[in-house]
Amino acid sequence: MLYEKLSYEVIGSCIRVHKEIGPGLLEQCYHNAPIRYCIRGRWSESIWQTGSDNMVILELKAVKALDNAHMAQLINYLHISGCRVGYLVIFQRPKLEFKRLVV
Repeated sequence: MLYEKLSYEVIGSCIRVHKEIGPGLLEQCYHNAPIRYCIRGRWSESIWQTGSDNMVILELKAVKALDNAHMAQLINYLHISGCRVGYLVIFQRPKLEFKRLVV
């Protein structure tokens, strides 16, 4: 799996935030959540970085279900940034859900 360790850390951080603040809040609440402190790398907007080529786009959503527009948004972010791995993370449900995309 591409960027396995980084991906594991990112999703683990999202799970911890979901457990701490719970589902059902506005999307901005999750963007402001302390996801950053859980990661050894650095945070730059929605991009997790640990080195020059280890990047993962993290798109946080507070919706009940993903649609094609959400996936298109992530694909655009990946192409613009040059990242190869992206996650759509849904915080709205009782159990955190995510989709992984590799380009």
